[in-house]
Amino acid sequence: MNHALIHRLDEEGGVGRQQLYLDTLRMHIGMVLASIVQKQQHLELHTQAEKIFLCLGLRDKALLEPL
Repeated sequence: MNHALIHRLDEEGGVGRQQLYLDTLRMHIGMVLASIVQKQQHLELHTQAEKIFLCLGLRDKALLEPL
């Protein structure tokens, strides 16, 4: 993190404000990572479903599209 920003936060609002900023930043990073994992899992499930359809001889990929 930018040390000048941390210093400015200390001057303006003290350690409490800095901690709130860091906690908010951690929360947002966690949400982004969770979203990436969820999208990856969705892609893997879609790929597995496509393989099953191909194994069953079903060629209509429109059936794989969300309703």
